[in-house]
Amino acid sequence: MPLKIAPGMSGEHVFLVGFDDDGKPGVALLSGQVGNIVSADPVNVVIVLDSPSLPTDVDIKQDDGTVVPAGTVSQASGMLSIPPGAPNSTVNVTGSVRNSDGTQVLDDTGAPVGDLVDVVTIQATPKLLKREGVLFSNASSA
Repeated sequence: MPLKIAPGMSGEHVFLVGFDDDGKPGVALLSGQVGNIVSADPVNVVIVLDSPSLPTDVDIKQDDGTVVPAGTVSQASGMLSIPPGAPNSTVNVTGSVRNSDGTQVLDDTGAPVGDLVDVVTIQATPKLLKREGVLFSNASSA
């Protein structure tokens, strides 16, 4: 699911979750498989992976309405942060599962399991009014 986040924000969990043929989430990695989540711009969208990967910490509703319940096994997980001063931009984040030799993982029909690409939009939060300012630029005494 796309994420909008402001510069200077940190502590956003990110999870790569596998789904079975019936659309049920929580398919674990098999022996010799490795999950990964990478940013196309690792300077402005920083992802620090957990080792080992952690289960989801909250219910996550997918774009198609599927709910991934808290506690679901993930194939990769980590923390995402945006450094202060990061420019407004859109950055692709890719989740993938590979065999330990780097080859593509195949599903039960022999078809490659594709990578998942999602988008992080860095958008500065506009400053909100805190108080009124100056009415006149040149005060004169009478």
